[in-house]
Amino acid sequence: MVGRVCSTDFFTDADKLIRVCRDDHRSILDIHGHRASILVGSPPVQNWSDLATQACRDMTEIQEKLTKHRETSISRRGEYYSCGVGITANTRSSKPHNFANSAIETALLRDLLDRKAFEIMGEYSSDTLRDFYPDTWLEYDDCLASVISEDPTLMRLYERCCFAACHINFPPDAWTRFHLDTMNLRRGMCAVWALGNYDSTRGGHLILWDLGVIVEFPPGNMILLPSALVVHGNFAIIQDGVIRGAFVLYSAGCLFKYVYNRRGQDLDASFGIAHNLAAFPVV
Repeated sequence: MVGRVCSTDFFTDADKLIRVCRDDHRSILDIHGHRASILVGSPPVQNWSDLATQACRDMTEIQEKLTKHRETSISRRGEYYSCGVGITANTRSSKPHNFANSAIETALLRDLLDRKAFEIMGEYSSDTLRDFYPDTWLEYDDCLASVISEDPTLMRLYERCCFAACHINFPPDAWTRFHLDTMNLRRGMCAVWALGNYDSTRGGHLILWDLGVIVEFPPGNMILLPSALVVHGNFAIIQDGVIRGAFVLYSAGCLFKYVYNRRGQDLDASFGIAHNLAAFPVV
């Protein structure tokens, strides 16, 4: 599927709609023919649909426990509750650090991440990045290993996962406004998982605005996208009695900047980036 500049009939033009199947691996190309995103489908795991639905219920269970210890924050990107877990960095801090969750909150979130479906998603996300973008995967894995070697108190999500952090977007209806993840590595990728029991033909569609496509995004499916370069968001669920959550894995750009500067390279986290999608390798 080739991306294009959106027109006024963006939401009614049927040729912009992409349907994703369970075992479907499809590339979305930019107007230059570069691979800008990968629709990965779901992992080859027995009973994965049931596991993905249970993962969303597990999120609800943990959220209820979290609200006993703090007022869970509503995301600035939508009307849903969200928590960050793992290792991050920003322009205000001098070095990488864990997300600022309390000991109780960390234990609850770690409990959720240690459940089978989440471990599968974490490892499958990393494996898919390695298969399609091996140089990016190597850079992510090397950066994560570097910061952990300096500070053993930093919490790695999974042993076989190259992403440094995740955001858990809690049900019942996790949908996002159009946005860019400007703090992520601009030439990098993030992995987005849809979870729940909703009908993907009636809501929850993922819109990749700069590529001019709408993706039917079924529960249990994953997409790799350059979230710092492509404006994206999704539709709310317009169904009764269903739930939708999301699990997003990424690495903050300032982690890479920290590692490069510690090595004396004095490089910005966005170095080498063209301000368009031509930064991606040809399929």
